[in-house]
Amino acid sequence: FFLANTEGFTRTESENNLLIISTSFSTYTINALITIFVTLFTDFVMQFLCARNPKFWFQFLTTPSSFLLTLTLPLTLGFLKFTQIFFPKSLTVSSRQNFKVREKIVEWLQESEIESLLEKNEKKLIYSVISFKDRIAREIMVPRINVFSIPQDTTINQAAKFFLEEGYSRMPVYKEKVDKIIGVLLYKDVLNLLIMNKSNISILDTKTVEKMVKPVVYTPETKKISNLLQELKNKHLHLAIVVDEYGGTEGIVTIEDIIEELVGEIEDEYDIHQSQPYTSTSTGGWIVDAKMTIIDIEEELGISIPTSPEYDTIGGYIFDKAGTIPSSGWKIHLDDCEIEVLSSDERSIGKIKLHTQQRS
Repeated sequence: FFLANTEGFTRTESENNLLIISTSFSTYTINALITIFVTLFTDFVMQFLCARNPKFWFQFLTTPSSFLLTLTLPLTLGFLKFTQIFFPKSLTVSSRQNFKVREKIVEWLQESEIESLLEKNEKKLIYSVISFKDRIAREIMVPRINVFSIPQDTTINQAAKFFLEEGYSRMPVYKEKVDKIIGVLLYKDVLNLLIMNKSNISILDTKTVEKMVKPVVYTPETKKISNLLQELKNKHLHLAIVVDEYGGTEGIVTIEDIIEELVGEIEDEYDIHQSQPYTSTSTGGWIVDAKMTIIDIEEELGISIPTSPEYDTIGGYIFDKAGTIPSSGWKIHLDDCEIEVLSSDERSIGKIKLHTQQRS
């Protein structure tokens, strides 16, 4: 009797183990299949469909997405509050994560059909907005060598003459040497004095601009231009002096320079006669100014030049590769481009020829 019951118990236990194993296997299999289905449907399939017809799917999914968001909002806010209290550091988004997000957006734009529907200016605007947060002052500044500035002992009449000749509305003012810019002189202030003293204009030959100088913002060359724009707006200033780690002047940045990084060149009545930094050649190449930045060359001409923290311009790249200021005729070959120096002197490189090469 006991033996028979023991055999029955053993057989029942084996069957139970088989049942448990079968149930567990079925559960895991179903979970795996559901995960694969959800991943395929929500990620790959929806990305493919949205890329093919973004406008339709955006309109189609807006209502259900808004409903689900409203439905889950109380739970989401509660979980977010819980996380903020007990795990505050987990919500911190690093700059590296932001970069990956922007990189993903660019990749998605390039792979979708949206890019083909956009005009060249629209595409450039989108890419400019995406890269705006990464740009620093050094990349967009007017270099010191190209800055027209005047000493603080310049007379008002002399300053008025400079304004007329150069066509600027503002001019940096320096003390003793160009490296020590103390502020900026406004054209409208000089004009007001000329009008007020029109009956005795000669008196302005003895008065200097020193007391008319307006303050400026001093900023390191590595400062993000988005932060610099906010600082200029908060201080109601138009111009910033870019300085290096030793306090020397590297160049200047205006609000206009920053905005142009988003919307492109803004030309006024004084800019229409200024020459472009590049011209096309009959052979399909380009002649560019050595001061043209590598970023602008890629955006405007579609030519990729290797970048480095050591330089920002095409001239800087050539100097880095040559180790000196090369003479005219110096060449270097890249994967899809040949670079040739057309003109240079003992201090700087002038014009450069870029000739694109078709890959075999």
